[in-house]
Amino acid sequence: MTKLINNYEPANSIIEAFGGAKSIAKLLGLAANTPTAWRTKSRIQNDGKNRGTNGHIPPKYWKKIIELGKERDLDIFVVYSETGDCIPYLAIKN
Repeated sequence: MTKLINNYEPANSIIEAFGGAKSIAKLLGLAANTPTAWRTKSRIQNDGKNRGTNGHIPPKYWKKIIELGKERDLDIFVVYSETGDCIPYLAIKN
């Protein structure tokens, strides 16, 4: 069996800053596989559902993640395109 490398950015860096998928999932009240999907390549499964977001954290979690980041001195912010050529996404400053 091939092990998938789940390191799509920027989700991977944010997840790791919180101590991994299980840690951030617990903080957000989610199943551990939810943050794992954020850093996984988007692909349709046999059941027709999409698993993975190509490194993008869904916007409904941004506010809470930013708040939790501030509590931990993490600089997490939303990136907006000045030209409007890409969708906004959540990022972390190293």
